[in-house]
Amino acid sequence: MSITKEEILNYKTRYTTELYQLTRKEQAEDELYYKDSFEVPEVKKPHYIYRSGIGVRIVDAPAEHIVTRNPQAFFDVRKGGKESGLQISKVVNQVWLDVLRRQNPSVFKENIKQQLGYGEAYIKVLHNENWVKGNRLDLPVHFIALNPMVVYGSPEEDVNGIPDRVIVWYQRQHSEVIVRYPKWSDPKKSERANDKSKQVEWFEYWDKDVRYFEADGEPVLTGEPTPNEGIQPNIYGFVPFIRKYSGFGRRAPDGELSSLIVSDIRYSRDLIREECATRSNIASVEYLFAHKPITLVVPIGTKKEDIEEMGWGAYAYNIIYSNDVNGVKKLDMDITISPEMLAHHANVRAELNQRHPFIMAGFPMGTSGRQQDMTEI
Repeated sequence: MSITKEEILNYKTRYTTELYQLTRKEQAEDELYYKDSFEVPEVKKPHYIYRSGIGVRIVDAPAEHIVTRNPQAFFDVRKGGKESGLQISKVVNQVWLDVLRRQNPSVFKENIKQQLGYGEAYIKVLHNENWVKGNRLDLPVHFIALNPMVVYGSPEEDVNGIPDRVIVWYQRQHSEVIVRYPKWSDPKKSERANDKSKQVEWFEYWDKDVRYFEADGEPVLTGEPTPNEGIQPNIYGFVPFIRKYSGFGRRAPDGELSSLIVSDIRYSRDLIREECATRSNIASVEYLFAHKPITLVVPIGTKKEDIEEMGWGAYAYNIIYSNDVNGVKKLDMDITISPEMLAHHANVRAELNQRHPFIMAGFPMGTSGRQQDMTEI
C-alpha cells in the first residue's frame, strides 16, 4: 500500500477545486433549469413569472421512452462451458433484473436522467452484507445511482468505464454516520449542538488498491495495515464505480472536463429562459388586464355613493374629478397582446420541440391491455 493520507487529501483538493471546478458550475446551472428555478430578469413587476417545466421534460421524457419495461442482460463466457453462461443469464434476467425493475426509484431511469441532466452518470456497486449472511431473497450486490455532482472520478478509465480512482464528497446525515461507524468520535459535536440539519462532511477515496473514508476530517475505518491513518486495502481489487458520459460533449485539447461532461440542457438554456419570459409576459398581460380597473371622469361634486350604486361587480374603478359638467365619462385603457408576440412564443416553442422531440412525445397507448403492454416493451 504505497499511498499516504496526505496524498489522498491532495487528490481531494485537486479534483474538487481544480479538475471539476468549471464542470460543477455548469452542472449547478443545469440543475436550476431542470428544477425550473432559474432567474428571469426579463420579466419585470407587475408581471409574474409563469414556468412551464420544460427542463424537467427534456430530461425525464426521454428516460421514460429509452428505458424498456423488460430489460435483458447478455453474457459472453470467457472461461467454462456454454451451460455456465446460460445459468448466469437465467439468474440475472429472471431474478436480479426483476428486483431492480421493481426498485423505486428505478436505477435504470435514474442513470439515464443523470446522463441527460448532468452530462454524466455513476453506478456504485457494493456487496450486500445481508446476502452474504444468508438472505438469498435479496441481490448479492447493490447498484446505487449516485448524484454525479458529489462524485469526482479520474479522467483515466478502463474500457468498461471504471475510473482509476474516485472521490466522493458531500454532506451526509449525522445519524447515518453514527449508526454505520459507532467508533467515530464525532469531533464537531459541540459545534453542531444547535444545528438542526445535523450534517456531516463525508469523504471517500477509492482506487484499485485502497479505500479511505472520513467524516468531519476524522477517519472512520479501522484495522490493518494502517489503523492510525484509516487506510484499508480495497478487497474488491477494482474501483466499484462505473461512469457513463452523455455523449453530448467532446474531449478538449487542454483536458477541460466541462467540454466532455455536457448535459442535454446546457445549450438550450437561453431558449428555455426566452420561452419562460415570453410566456410570462403574455400570461401577465392577460391576467392583469382581464379585470382591468375602470377609470371615470366625473364632475366636481359628484357623490361617490351615486357611482357605487351603478354596480361594478368584481371590477375596481378609479375616479377623476373634473370641471367638465357634461356628465360621467369612462376612459378606456385597452392593452392587448400583439400577434407578433404570440407568433414569437410559438416559434421559440417550435425550436425547443425540434431540439428535444421527446418533450412532445406522449406515452404510447394501446386499445387493449395486451397492445398497451407491447408498446412499453
